[in-house]
Amino acid sequence: MRIARLYERLRSKNPVLVQSATAGSVAAAGDLLMQSIEKASAAEGTAAPYDLARAGRIAAFRLCIFGPAYSAWLRVLERVPAPKHPAQGVVLKVLLDQIIWTPPSVISFYVWMGYMEGLHLDTCVERARTMLWPTLRINWPFWGGVQLLTFSVIPQPWRVAWISVVHVFWNAFLSSMNQAARMSQALSAAPAEAVERLPSRLSDTKTLH
Repeated sequence: MRIARLYERLRSKNPVLVQSATAGSVAAAGDLLMQSIEKASAAEGTAAPYDLARAGRIAAFRLCIFGPAYSAWLRVLERVPAPKHPAQGVVLKVLLDQIIWTPPSVISFYVWMGYMEGLHLDTCVERARTMLWPTLRINWPFWGGVQLLTFSVIPQPWRVAWISVVHVFWNAFLSSMNQAARMSQALSAAPAEAVERLPSRLSDTKTLH
């Protein structure tokens, strides 16, 4: 309880900084959770060591992009004129959050992750285009339910803590989705690279003859 009250005081004084730092920490925790699951499901002797750079990329996105932007977005939602019936206000906030905020947020996540992995911007955009609908298909029912609880049941002082706990598991899911896209792009790029190397190999063969 003391920690929660201290956190709430800090958040009230520096909302953007505290929420951004929270988002970054939770993202790293979620990614490391997913890496633990991947290691546990890997065949014996094939598990890779923890990829701290991977955790750092998603943490940096949440710290530098998502945290400040979502903090501002929540303030916008609070200014939305409330309908007469409280339940209608809750549904309106959830709809605005999922329809206006979520798609650009998902796109920016995949573009950021690809760019931080060293990919060309066109490849990053293609990853975002490919992964947008598979992510939204799960995001909308999941976060729709979570946000209905957030705006209707969870008291205002506990909402950040509640969302942070949920985000641990959501970031684990996003990490797995990005990793799947990363491996898919790597596999699809491999044959092209082999073809590019083919002429030089042929020329080497001709030289030997």
